[in-house]
Amino acid sequence: MALFITFEGLDHSGKSTQVRRLESRLQRAGRSVLVLREPGGTPVGETIRHFVRGGAVIGQLALTRFFAFHVVILPGLMLLFLVLHFLMIRRQGISEPL
Repeated sequence: MALFITFEGLDHSGKSTQVRRLESRLQRAGRSVLVLREPGGTPVGETIRHFVRGGAVIGQLALTRFFAFHVVILPGLMLLFLVLHFLMIRRQGISEPL
């Protein structure tokens, strides 16, 4: 019998600690255990996790990226999509309500 168990919770709420405790207990009981985390669990996932977090701990670089993404990149994309939306309306015209 196979089980798929997930742990959900806020950052730094103790999920990893509980996963390690359950993994140890299941292994002592003779069960086969595979522990994964997202993003992570694969070489590509670990690379993404390292890039997003800025290293083993959340550092200044990760905070700078987070700030730049939310203050510069996201508003810029929203402005671009808004302009494209208005250009499409101008090109196609506004249709009558159904």
